Amino acid sequence: MAKHQFKKETRPQQQTKTAVKEGNSFLRFLWAKDNRIELLTVLGLQMALFVFLKIRFPYPLTESDSGNYILSATTGKINGYRPYGYSAFLRFFTAFSTDVTFVSTWQFFIAAIAVFLLLFSVKYFFNISRIPFLILAVLLLFNPSILYMNVYLMSDGLFVALTALWLTTGLWVLNGGPLWMILVHMLLLYFCIDTRYIGMFYAGFSALFIAYRFLPNKALAGVGFVLPFLLLFWYRNDQTDLMLEEYGVETFSSFGGWQKANNAVAVLPFVKVDENQLPSPQIKSLHQVVRSFPDSLFTFPNVEATNFMWVKSHPGKAFLFQYIQQTGVPYMKAWAYCGTLMEQYGEFLQSHYRAEYIKHYILENAKNIFKVWEIMEGTTFNADQNMKNLFRCAVDKYEYKTPFFKTMTSIRTIGDGVVWFALLVSLIVLLVMFKRIVWSNAQKLMLLSLILFLLAFLAVSVYAAPINNFRYLMPIYYAQILIPFLILVGLLKQKYV
Repeated sequence: MAKHQFKKETRPQQQTKTAVKEGNSFLRFLWAKDNRIELLTVLGLQMALFVFLKIRFPYPLTESDSGNYILSATTGKINGYRPYGYSAFLRFFTAFSTDVTFVSTWQFFIAAIAVFLLLFSVKYFFNISRIPFLILAVLLLFNPSILYMNVYLMSDGLFVALTALWLTTGLWVLNGGPLWMILVHMLLLYFCIDTRYIGMFYAGFSALFIAYRFLPNKALAGVGFVLPFLLLFWYRNDQTDLMLEEYGVETFSSFGGWQKANNAVAVLPFVKVDENQLPSPQIKSLHQVVRSFPDSLFTFPNVEATNFMWVKSHPGKAFLFQYIQQTGVPYMKAWAYCGTLMEQYGEFLQSHYRAEYIKHYILENAKNIFKVWEIMEGTTFNADQNMKNLFRCAVDKYEYKTPFFKTMTSIRTIGDGVVWFALLVSLIVLLVMFKRIVWSNAQKLMLLSLILFLLAFLAVSVYAAPINNFRYLMPIYYAQILIPFLILVGLLKQKYV
């Protein structure tokens, strides 16, 4: 990787402490004698985790949504529910092996590379000494939720790994990394967006990383700032074209429309909607169907469970089947079209009843940030025909005698509580003792980036969809650990580094 180049400092004494091994490449830094123990320890721990997971989970864990990803990978087409990215990875790696057991291998491999590069980049930029570094390594490597996702045939584990790689390359770009690093960062931005749409807000951070990289050249900084947004604009248009081609509906994400309506109906028990203000006759008809159901179906527990969009006895799904019955349109095309109506309906409710929406959806959903959700670990691997169309399966069915990760809810509850407490305390300490922290300006900027990323991810998550599964907030885990860790190291730098 590139030379480690910090921006010029106003306090030279701090620069000499934090500008680590100027002129040495990152690869030479990794194999330096001083770092060899750390390097071999991390690689050894990762290999031990890999062997354990392969022995304990010879076949990937799945759920109903796994089938949609597999079907998209087989057909090479967008499925109308979620982005194609994870399916593209599944399809790509079948070129190396079609054995279904290989899925957990490449997922772990990508995750291992991500955490390895993040760990040693942090060590490189912040000059972390051995003992603190090894403690950090254990905290990042042994999270049971992330380990579970590495053997889980869903997009979440890949998204966590891609987010870590995107953040790592962002830190390098922020510190004057080479031009090829910007290209890698942009490619990872694309992969993140195409794996989970929440990654779209990453473009704003990428724009700032790249713009700062080119300062004080304002022209190049301006071009760099625009690039991620151009990528996002192109991606949205491309996905809209694919949806139009496949389902005959011009929309970026029909799932997003359904989700918006699901969130917005939380206001219905508390407002009286003037039907004359609804934007179209179609939305008026939709509203009439929705309001034919009792208020009890719009409570936050129902909204949280997304029953509106998935359960037949709830209004959203009822409207969908009514539309299919009236028009004879196939299910997925009907889903896509109704998603555009749901988008308009949800937008109307959210914009016209903002106070109620904030109170009964946003604030209620925000509480779930701190809730520890049980890992719904299945114990049966079933190789149905859909799976066999893509993978080679040695068995049709494999039974795990007992769940492993599901039993860790108590431990995870304690661990999450400690992490959130440490994060809150560290942020308070940072505000109070900022001037005492021995950092360069570049290091302060990297920490600020991690803090802003974590806060932005939480805000977007609360707004976008109910937080009803542990998987949804796992992409911030590495930032949750790094922020209090780096603040503590900064305060104790004189003593321990």
